[in-house]
Amino acid sequence: MFRPFVELAISKASSDSEIAALNHVLEAATVLDEEERTFGNRMNANKALRGEGPTKLSKRKRSEVGSYAADANELEAQQLKDFASFERGAAIIASLAPSLRADIEFWESSYKMAHPSDVPIVQAFVAKKACLFEAMGRYLSEYRCDDS
Repeated sequence: MFRPFVELAISKASSDSEIAALNHVLEAATVLDEEERTFGNRMNANKALRGEGPTKLSKRKRSEVGSYAADANELEAQQLKDFASFERGAAIIASLAPSLRADIEFWESSYKMAHPSDVPIVQAFVAKKACLFEAMGRYLSEYRCDDS
């Protein structure tokens, strides 16, 4: 989810040093995107190790979850289109950082409700989110702009 936004920010960078700083953000975004993409499969594999089946949803719930995913994809595409009008990459990164911080806070509290054997998976997930947030912070400390 974050990679396309960081790539857009890179396209708006004004110097080689800004591109280099954004490449660190891109690396963390790529790692997190992969973590998010595989999270459900890793959780199901962990459940299988303890003898449980994967989470099963009713047809109605599957449809509901599918519509959430479709809405998220549509929203992401629209947000990317809107961000294309930003003049500087820093404005894009500054716009993403607060929602990532809120997401980290949610996941930091949610692992407490997870099965004990799932906790390391969730903690690794949160750590990758925090890594991206920190990379964004380092970038913004040097390249923040007034229009962000």
